[in-house]
Amino acid sequence: MNISIPVAILCMSSCISVGFTAVIQTAYQDERVFPFSRKASAINVIILMSKSATIGAPFVNEEEEPIPIVVIIGMSLATLILIYFFPSKDDLDKMQKV
Repeated sequence: MNISIPVAILCMSSCISVGFTAVIQTAYQDERVFPFSRKASAINVIILMSKSATIGAPFVNEEEEPIPIVVIIGMSLATLILIYFFPSKDDLDKMQKV
C-alpha cells in the first residue's frame, strides 16, 4: 500500500499551520512588521488571502495529472523567492520602532 501521498499531505498541512501561526504572531508582536495603526487591516488581509487560497485548492486538485504538482512546485518556488527579499533580523533591528 502506497502511503507516501497521505504522509506528504499530513506534513504539508502541518507546515502550513505552523507557518500561518508564525506569521500571525509576528504580525501581533513586532511593530516593525505592521505599524499599530495598520495592524488589524493587515492581519485581516492575511487571513482573507489564506482562506481564498484554500477555497481554490479543490479546483486545482481536479485538473489533469501534471497541473496540481506544477502548482505546488510553483507556489513553493514563489515562496522561496519572496523569502529571499525579506529583510534580515539585523536590518530589522537597525530600523526605528514607530
